[in-house]
Amino acid sequence: MRINFLLRAGAWLGAGALIAIIGPVFAQKAGAVFDKPGATKTMQSKADSPKTICTSYADVMVRETQDGPASENAMLVRGPKAACEAKAPAGATTLETEGLALAGRKGDFLVFTAMDANGAADFVVIDARTGKTVLKDATVGSPEFRSANAEGGVVTLAYRRGINAPCSLPNSGARCWGSLVDDGKIPDSLARPAPAPELCAAAYKKSKALKDNPSLIAFDVETKIDASGKTTTIAKGKATCDAVP
Repeated sequence: MRINFLLRAGAWLGAGALIAIIGPVFAQKAGAVFDKPGATKTMQSKADSPKTICTSYADVMVRETQDGPASENAMLVRGPKAACEAKAPAGATTLETEGLALAGRKGDFLVFTAMDANGAADFVVIDARTGKTVLKDATVGSPEFRSANAEGGVVTLAYRRGINAPCSLPNSGARCWGSLVDDGKIPDSLARPAPAPELCAAAYKKSKALKDNPSLIAFDVETKIDASGKTTTIAKGKATCDAVP
């Protein structure tokens, strides 16, 4: 994940002191589609130790702890002047974001994406007012989110949904596709008819993948999240197929 901070004060102040990096600009790996936070701050005792990242908005602060490609559950600290400290604050709301990093915020919702993805990258959307997870999905490609808009209390995310299938479309065809439909991973608009196994042929050949290699299915979607957290996803266009890396 690329995070660009403006370094104001980052010198060692003595044994056990923290390196503090503060910046007014937050560069999301998903692109500049999210709301700009008021400030960000990173604290790290030494270069190879876990780091604490605080991203502040007008009403809440998101506190993350990351160690290389891994992360703990983030914490939501309420209040416009929430302090960013090395010690976890009392009374904060713990979010279900282990292995994820904050990509950004749009309206009342926070988006966290996988730090160490293989194929499709998992992401979650969390209500910043309650800490409740309202959406779990996965994206593929770059940028992760093509657009993010907030209007009338409704947030709309446009992205390419990715599905790391447990089966191979070239190998088991309609049976593999049908299992994804039954699991609710394929929307009704794309469910029937099942695509021909040849859909994957060129991509599998290019990556020199074996026929029984699990398939990565992808298609464009637009997901709307209303003020109550209810989600509606509409698929757009046709599905494509590749081999899971």
